[in-house]
Amino acid sequence: MTASAAPWSSADMTRFVQDYYNAWAGTDEARILSFYSDQVVFEVSGMVMEGKDALRVQFIRPFLKAFPGMRHHVKRMTQGPGVIVVEFTFEAHHSGAYAGQSPTGVQIELPGCGVYQYDAVRRQITAGRT
Repeated sequence: MTASAAPWSSADMTRFVQDYYNAWAGTDEARILSFYSDQVVFEVSGMVMEGKDALRVQFIRPFLKAFPGMRHHVKRMTQGPGVIVVEFTFEAHHSGAYAGQSPTGVQIELPGCGVYQYDAVRRQITAGRT
């Protein structure tokens, strides 16, 4: 018999999401990647990445270079079985090239939304899209 995972409490999920978005304010790729399963499937702006290595090379590393010191301010979270939707505001200084766009040097503030599937036992994101 397989033990089922206990659902995350609201406090557990809030802490996980805050820790996840706080990790993005730094430059530690390993810390950011620790929130993802090895087989994660992630979509950003129509680009699909499969696995941690693809996520690191195609998204995390370029994003950290383009937007150093970025901040995410979580506005609302809606949780369902194995999925959470997070509405946030993204603030950053665009100081590096990203997705073929030259750095603008401007301070940006944008609304955002992420949809994440997660493994409650391993406490990791298994799929997501923003």
